[in-house]
Amino acid sequence: MTVAQLLTSQSHTSASIETVGRHPLNFYESPSWFTTELLRHVPLSGVIGEPCVGHGAIASLLNVWPHAEHIWTNDIDPNKQAHFHYDATLAGSWEKFPKCDWICTNPPYAEFAAPIIKNAYQKARVGVAAFLLTSPHSALHNVVEK
Repeated sequence: MTVAQLLTSQSHTSASIETVGRHPLNFYESPSWFTTELLRHVPLSGVIGEPCVGHGAIASLLNVWPHAEHIWTNDIDPNKQAHFHYDATLAGSWEKFPKCDWICTNPPYAEFAAPIIKNAYQKARVGVAAFLLTSPHSALHNVVEK
């Protein structure tokens, strides 16, 4: 499925009415408290990547964080302001991103989160901080921690 297909409204069928609809590309803005609390407890520093920047809620706070040397941003949606517009679920996309110490992100929910987090763990030299919605049956439980 292409980005254009994901951004196009889906027609409502009886099956779609029975379930809760999702935003295009599973975009949900990051709550400001996430980054604020994270920075109080996790020593983010150096080069920090934000692979799912959205409207920049996380990146805007990281840009004024005194311990951040540089922030790079990415979003699959070409309409979002970002340094890159790659699909963060694909390992090949991560080869194009600059080296980084940390990844800090709020990835899309559902099946998109697990491959993004797996790629983030392989890219980050120090660690990954992510705002995740999980369940006991989530694919995220199979992601190996550093």
